[in-house]
Amino acid sequence: MPPAGEKRVDREKLKKSCTDFESILISQMLKSMRQAMTPSKVAGNGLGKDTYTSLFDQELSQSLAKRGGLGLGKKIYDRVIQREERKRPSSSETDQAGKVERGAGIRTLPNSKRGRIHVILGK
Repeated sequence: MPPAGEKRVDREKLKKSCTDFESILISQMLKSMRQAMTPSKVAGNGLGKDTYTSLFDQELSQSLAKRGGLGLGKKIYDRVIQREERKRPSSSETDQAGKVERGAGIRTLPNSKRGRIHVILGK
């Protein structure tokens, strides 16, 4: 259970957000790629071409992101989870009162009155 006032990350929402972010990035890359290309005579310039192309790129980017895409969504997800794990002191570092039992270095401890306490320890 997280300390009072500290929220835990909902992993499913985080995973979806990371995938959505990657999808948007891929979509923008596809859009830039299409703008850099010379117009094709095969595709034509009919009505709705821009709308169709935009929808196609959007679906393609979502599909790619769900399958791992560039790997950026997973990297972001892993990094956020890693940061959350580092934020929480482990049970071996603190007792139930929030005091440090052992170890050296800087520890961040919960404090119900002011948020957090940073403690520098030595062996």
